[in-house]
Amino acid sequence: MMANEDYTSRVPYYTFADTLEEQEAQLETNPLMQRLNAYRKTYEGDPHRPIYHYINPEAMLNDPNGLCFWQGRWHLFYQAYPPEDTRQHWGHAISDDLIHWRDLPYAIYPNPERCCFSGATVVEEDRVIAMYHGTVVGNMVAVSSDPLLLNWEKVSDKAVIPSRHADGTNTGLSRFRPMHLEKRRHMSGGQYLLGDYDTERDKFIVTAGAKNNFGAASPAGVHAPSATPDGNGGLIVIYNMNPAKPTKGWNQIMTLPRRLTLLSRDEVGIEPAGDIESLRYAHQRVNAMTLPANEEVVLEGINWQRDGT
Repeated sequence: MMANEDYTSRVPYYTFADTLEEQEAQLETNPLMQRLNAYRKTYEGDPHRPIYHYINPEAMLNDPNGLCFWQGRWHLFYQAYPPEDTRQHWGHAISDDLIHWRDLPYAIYPNPERCCFSGATVVEEDRVIAMYHGTVVGNMVAVSSDPLLLNWEKVSDKAVIPSRHADGTNTGLSRFRPMHLEKRRHMSGGQYLLGDYDTERDKFIVTAGAKNNFGAASPAGVHAPSATPDGNGGLIVIYNMNPAKPTKGWNQIMTLPRRLTLLSRDEVGIEPAGDIESLRYAHQRVNAMTLPANEEVVLEGINWQRDGT
């Protein structure tokens, strides 16, 4: 594949107004939004379809990207695969509470890059900057400043950091065996590293670390975090969760959000984030009781159905 090929997406692209009121009105009749909403309704009532874990309305998803807070709303971008063009695009959803998400049109489309891979965002006073890897060409930058971050403009029609492709003439490493990688810690769950950044050498000096998630990233693992400051000294983080078994037309979901804080120089605190209490209902209490050995105990009035009864 050559970097000068035309990688224009086959997914319909729409430009939206600059005010919130006009954008909301346009979204109500937007053909792409109608399609996403129709997909959501198709799976209503499916007992295997996640409800409050965010999932792509159509097809699969991968990594969360560019989680950020902009003009009173949380924005979640993610690796999406539209049905008419299954290359990675940046999907988009918004939330007021990090729990209840609302779909929005695809945010960033490929071209000149072949695929829009993972990246992050930086929120400035008057704009949001997205940085991500564009396959074939290199690292890309796009900017948005409208109320719902619907309109994204790439700062250049070329990569800001171009990829360097090997010409195949260097044969200095013709064979490689992982003789010293027997432990393969990357296969046993993600870790966090703490330390200091050496500005003179542009190097991160690790001083502490520990396991962040247990179990390998795949299958049924948690990986690829996207994080953003919460304004109160912590970070809000959402991960991608891989499937453990074959899935029914979709796979992978977003985890519930977590808040990370630095408890000490070598210890990280992790707690739930967002309005998780809104997911609770029909509270019931069982007082002290004796549980007989080796017998089934049925608690009257306590059960669960998909409709909440």
